[in-house]
Amino acid sequence: MEDEEVQALTKVSCPRCNSKNQVRILYGLIRFEKSDEEEIKKDRAEGKIVFGGCSRELDSPIWRCKDCHHRWGNEKEEFLKWLNRNG
Repeated sequence: MEDEEVQALTKVSCPRCNSKNQVRILYGLIRFEKSDEEEIKKDRAEGKIVFGGCSRELDSPIWRCKDCHHRWGNEKEEFLKWLNRNG
């Protein structure tokens, strides 16, 4: 994970319970090396990875709270925030 993504994770709070304990939802057909399969299964079981499905829309949620399981945010919102920060 890039430093910028790690910093973004620490700034995001769940709008339902205000927890900062969240994970980014991954979408698409994600392929992993066979050698990584056990680690991926472990990370998924521990809530470090959340798969959102094969297809994603602009309004598909991108965050999942690990405490209350609420899903929120979307690519459109993130893009608009990025535009406001980067002009």
